[in-house]
Amino acid sequence: FTILFKDYPLSDDYFTRLDTTMFTLFQIMTMADWAEISRELAVFVPWAPVLVAFFLTLSGFVFLNLIIALICEAMGSIHEIASEIDCDEEMTEDGKSIPFSNLDRMQYIEDSQKYIL
Repeated sequence: FTILFKDYPLSDDYFTRLDTTMFTLFQIMTMADWAEISRELAVFVPWAPVLVAFFLTLSGFVFLNLIIALICEAMGSIHEIASEIDCDEEMTEDGKSIPFSNLDRMQYIEDSQKYIL
């Protein structure tokens, strides 16, 4: 983007240096004023909105994929903890096992979620 658009006289320094280009791309990715940037580029380069829309779509899919991966990881950890609770049982003095109550299981899951997230 820096190489493509640095020579055009835009209202703001969107693509003049690498750091401003990265900030502008982050701004486009988060959909903050991306339409204004796209329209301003379209004045000088007619195919620029297509490039901006492609970047917006691609970065949106990547960002959404990261969020879904985070949710899946948290759910997997919760499932793993819940299966550990199902296997664990309290042992009494006479050697008999007493299963945890559902309330104890829920309390253990709730306490362990604080450390996961």
